[in-house]
This record gives sequence, C-alpha cells and structure tokens, in this order.
Amino acid sequence: MRFISPALRPQTRDLIVEASAKNDDGALKPGMFATVEAELGEREAFLVPEEAVVADPRGAFVWRIGPDDGAERVSVEVGARDGTRVEVRADLHAGDRIVSAGTHKVREGEKVTPVAATV
Repeated sequence: MRFISPALRPQTRDLIVEASAKNDDGALKPGMFATVEAELGEREAFLVPEEAVVADPRGAFVWRIGPDDGAERVSVEVGARDGTRVEVRADLHAGDRIVSAGTHKVREGEKVTPVAATV
C-alpha cells in the first residue's frame, strides 16, 4: 500500500486507497476498478470530539479538567478523524474530563464548571 485515506467518505462509506501491484502480463490498465478485501487489523485509540481540539502557534492541544476543576493544557498529536471525533495521542487516560465547548474562553489554571454530557 502506498496511501490509505484516513477517513471514510460519509456518502458512500468507502475510502481511497492507492496500491501497487505486479502487472507482468499487462492485464491491468489505467483507470480500471477493483474490489479488494484487506485485513487492516485493530488498534486502540483515544477519541475526543472535534470541538475539543484547539490549535495555536505552539501546536494542537486539549483542555483537561484537573481534580481541582482547573484547566490543564495537554499537547496532542492528531490522528485519524471520522467527521465528529478525532484520534489524539497524548498523556490522556480513560475518565479524563475534556473541555469540548467554549474552548476559546478557557485559560490555564482557571476553574472550569463541568457540565454533564451524554454520549
């Protein structure tokens, strides 16, 4: 594989893949379509709402609500997106509370009033 699109197209639920294959007999022609089955495997990923990821000149980050309800900036590396959620690689753990609304109003160390959300 040379390229795999990071997300499915919402209308067709397919994705773009670019691959190379041997074609010694010349049977494959430019523009031909193929149906391919591929086992891609599974991996665990930490997903947050798109709205939770903020970017500034220092890079991408999320606001984590600390145990004292203070805002903590956590730098993230952004991965795959599915249209509503984004994979992030960072020092985050299951159960961490992440700010997903009003992120532009938050400042480091400020108290944040958590609001219960249903997912």
